[in-house]
Amino acid sequence: MTDLSRKTPCNQRPAGSNREVLAAMYAGLAAREGDQKARQGLMRHRLHHCLAASTCGRLCPRLVKDPGTAGVWCVDLTAGTKTLLYPALESLAFECPEKRF
Repeated sequence: MTDLSRKTPCNQRPAGSNREVLAAMYAGLAAREGDQKARQGLMRHRLHHCLAASTCGRLCPRLVKDPGTAGVWCVDLTAGTKTLLYPALESLAFECPEKRF
């Protein structure tokens, strides 16, 4: 059995919003490369946060993929909403239900 009181990288992983950092990254990239490139870069960074959102750096438990389809959803059970993930990650208005960005 694992002793969770012992400090390890898994139980020390910080939670919190990276929204300000990603907004600054988006603004800088948009100024240099244009809006389309900035949205792609923002989507990639946000996707990385979704893929490493658990306390041990694993896939976010809110991500759901229907069998046999290309759609990946971010599900917020408390609000009862289901959002198509990839278009949401490109949107500046989208906020992670886990408060990661």
